[in-house]
Parts: sequence; structure tokens; C-alpha cells
Amino acid sequence: MKNLITLIVICLILLSCESECGCGYRSMVLDLQVVNMEGDDLLHPETGTITHSSVLVDHLVEGDLVRSRTKPFLVERDGLYGLRIFGNGEKSGIETMYITWPGLDVDTVLVEIEKGSNSTIATKFWYNGELVFDNEADQLDNFPLHKVVK
Repeated sequence: MKNLITLIVICLILLSCESECGCGYRSMVLDLQVVNMEGDDLLHPETGTITHSSVLVDHLVEGDLVRSRTKPFLVERDGLYGLRIFGNGEKSGIETMYITWPGLDVDTVLVEIEKGSNSTIATKFWYNGELVFDNEADQLDNFPLHKVVK
């Protein structure tokens, strides 16, 4: 009887979503492919010069820099390595993040976030002022991959 009640509650929760964009949380992720001027992959585990663990991500929250709770990690896509960074998605609007590269500079990422009753969606990403992903225009099934030259 207990299992039946649990099953009914789970079904009700799953069927109660009415948002146009679906239920749940669409991850606010940006994948960065980092290369040098010659096009060499700086994140490649065997030949690269940047390790994902040496990259720091900070969020600007109410005027204060807060270290990201989610550390960037290495992803591989079609033979290319990328650094995956996450927005925090706490509020609708524009979120600002700073990426500190080891021994290099600091880059700025802006994320436009829309929060609904059942979803959190990253609709746009800007990297150092350049729009690199627009959810309406790009309509990607995967996370956006942006090439960064260091």
C-alpha cells in the first residue's frame, strides 16, 4: 500500500507541470574550447598547458564576488576538449561570472537567465562582451561550445 501511494504521488508530480518550456532545470552551461594562437588545444589532458582544476570561476552576487560552488570540469566532444562552466541561476536577469585563468587574465561571462515556475533557462551567453549563444537563434540540443584563444 505504501509503494502504491508513493507511485501515485510521483505520477501526480510529473503530470502537474504546465510550463511551455517543460519541467525541471535546463542546465546553464557554457563549454569553452581553449586554444593558443597556433590552434593547439590547451586543455588536452596529454599535451595541454591548462588544467581544468587550475581555472577559477567567481559569480558576482549583490556586488560581492562569490567562488562558484560548482568547479569547472573537462569535457570531450568530438575529439575536442572543453572546460565546462556553470551559471548559478539563482535569479532571473543577467548574471555575471569571472573566469580566472592560471597565470593569464580574467574573462567575463554574462548569462541571461529566465526562471519560470518549473524551469530555469539560460537564454544567452556573452563572453567578454561578444554574444556567443542565443537560445532563440541557435536552438542547440547540446551546450554551446565557444573557442577562446589564449
